[in-house]
Amino acid sequence: MVGHVCWAPIWVAAGLAHVTLVSLAHSQPMPPTPAEDSSILLAPKSQHGPEKMLVFIPGGKVPNERYVATAAAIQAAAPQLRLWVVIPAVTHRLCIISCASASLCGTLRVAVDAALARAERAGWKRGDDASHTWLAG
Repeated sequence: MVGHVCWAPIWVAAGLAHVTLVSLAHSQPMPPTPAEDSSILLAPKSQHGPEKMLVFIPGGKVPNERYVATAAAIQAAAPQLRLWVVIPAVTHRLCIISCASASLCGTLRVAVDAALARAERAGWKRGDDASHTWLAG
């Protein structure tokens, strides 16, 4: 199976560094019947700098564990941050099913909140979401 390349420009630490990542999430054959995923939590690799959270929304019927390498690369590119990453489990591996319109995002919100609660139990100190939490996917 030929892989699909996804480009994801990420601004790290309010523009201090710009990282462009290539994800080859489709480079291996997909399981014939998708199973439900579990949320994934990556604790910070660095113990320096301000604590931030990256919520990485999966989709495209790709198992969310296929995004771990991309999330870890983002952490590695931001050594000036204590960057946590959560990759929530989404229904049928499609975030669009969970959030077909702004008024129908309750299921996705529940999945993200559950992933963030798991991070809090693991030691993440939730701050002001507007300035301490980023969304990617």
